[in-house]
Amino acid sequence: QTCALPIFTYLETRPEIDRRRIGAFGMGGIGAGNAILAAGRDNRIRTVAVQSVVADGALWFQRMRREYEWVEYKKWVAEDARKYVLTGESEMVNPRVDLMVGAPERANFSGKKDVDAKMEQEFHLYSAHHLMRYRPIDVVHHLAGRGLLIIGVDDDAVTPDEHAVMLYEAAFEPKKLIRQYETSHYVSDRKSTRLNSSHVALS
Repeated sequence: QTCALPIFTYLETRPEIDRRRIGAFGMGGIGAGNAILAAGRDNRIRTVAVQSVVADGALWFQRMRREYEWVEYKKWVAEDARKYVLTGESEMVNPRVDLMVGAPERANFSGKKDVDAKMEQEFHLYSAHHLMRYRPIDVVHHLAGRGLLIIGVDDDAVTPDEHAVMLYEAAFEPKKLIRQYETSHYVSDRKSTRLNSSHVALS
């Protein structure tokens, strides 16, 4: 079923764009996952490329925490969600501590300092309730017959590349999975890196 996403309707009005060849690109966690979600809702998107993508928000959040922390975190988020639906209020939290857990790589990477400076310092904890239900994995099969390129970083400490593999395995043809080696999450798009896809079936 086609969902009329405004940006793609606008693209169809541009004379220099072939409406039969509209694609979507997403990079980094949810930014990459959103490209898959958009294509899953709108079949005018004929090809998708994503890098360092999140397939399952709950799994992403869980992997950031030790097991006992994850158990307590789920209780905290659930209690806050119940409070929100009753009162319209949610606890305000630090997004780099209480939503995502800041990876050492991000703390040591200067390229995100300008982004962090502009970002709100407090978010509603209720955001975690939604992010834990964020699942591009549920719609990636809708891209069947369209092109899907997934790029993951081996041993990515920010967005584990198991998400890339999960999406690849759930998707239908045509699809391709590329893994980058000898690099890391925040520099994988900034310099040439060794690519390897020999252990993954490609189409």
